[in-house]
This record gives sequence, structure tokens and C-alpha cells, in this order.
Amino acid sequence: MTMVDIGCGPATGGIALAMTSADAGCQTAYIGIDISLEMRKIGSDLLNKTTGGAVKARFASSLTDIAVGGSHAWADEQGVVIFHIAHFFECINGSQAQEAAQHIKDIVAKVPQGHAVLIIQQPHTVCRLRSYQDFMKCVSTRMTCHKHDVTDAYNTQPHADTSVGTAIEVYGLSL
Repeated sequence: MTMVDIGCGPATGGIALAMTSADAGCQTAYIGIDISLEMRKIGSDLLNKTTGGAVKARFASSLTDIAVGGSHAWADEQGVVIFHIAHFFECINGSQAQEAAQHIKDIVAKVPQGHAVLIIQQPHTVCRLRSYQDFMKCVSTRMTCHKHDVTDAYNTQPHADTSVGTAIEVYGLSL
């Protein structure tokens, strides 16, 4: 299984995946993507410290940078690919959102049918942002997105700095 953590920050999503998959005896690969070199360094250090280097991890500044030799051949051999996006759409514009969606679609084309999952973790209000709308429109064009809303199953306590809770959307992706 591979997690592509878009806007990874200090790799907390990767740490959670590593801990969960280790308990289940799964091999895990992690690709953390963040524009901040400092966040990538902190994420790499924290992930290695937490997992003892048990997770095959790499970090990049963009989805474009994870293409090996111009392709996403790594996706062929990994089984399930989990795309995790948390608190990302507030930081990008519509064209950047469309570009991210297209990269995700290119990767989904490489994995077996039904082996791609998209998890979006955002404030409830993010659906009003143009970047989120453009991303979802692009992702759902010529690709099937089966939405599983797990917000009610998640503790949606408001963030300390806002009265807005967090929504979690889970999509099964297939071409």
C-alpha cells in the first residue's frame, strides 16, 4: 500500500498510516508532498524516528516530482494507493487544483481497478472554495468517484481557533 500525502506537513498522516498498517502486518510506502522544504525535512525526520525507518518514504515538492522517469510506474507495483489531502484547498488556486487532480487521474490509470482511494479532510466550509470545486470537477471527469461520507463517524469537534468542524470525505476511484 502507498499513501500519497498531498500537503503532508510534518507527515502525521504517514505516521498514522504506518502505525495502523504495521499493526495489520502490511507493507507501507509513503510519499509526502509539501511545497515547504522545512516541512518535508521535519516530516522525514519524524516519520523515521517514529517508525524506525520501517516505512519506505520519500518526499517531494509537487505531484510532478513523484513521476519517476516521467511516469508513475511505481504505482503499478504498490497495490492500493491512498491519496490523502488535508487542509490543502485553502492554499491553492483553481488551476493548481486542476493540475493536482490530473496527476491523481494519471496515477489512478496505473493501478488496478478499485485500488485507489481519495481521502479529503477539510473544514466543512471548504466546499465553497473555487479550488475545491475545480478539483472535484476535474477528478470526476471520466473517472468514477464513489463517495463514502464518514464525517458522522469521526469526532467533529470544532478546531480550537474556529467554530468550523472537520469534514472527512472518502472516495473510491476508478477509471
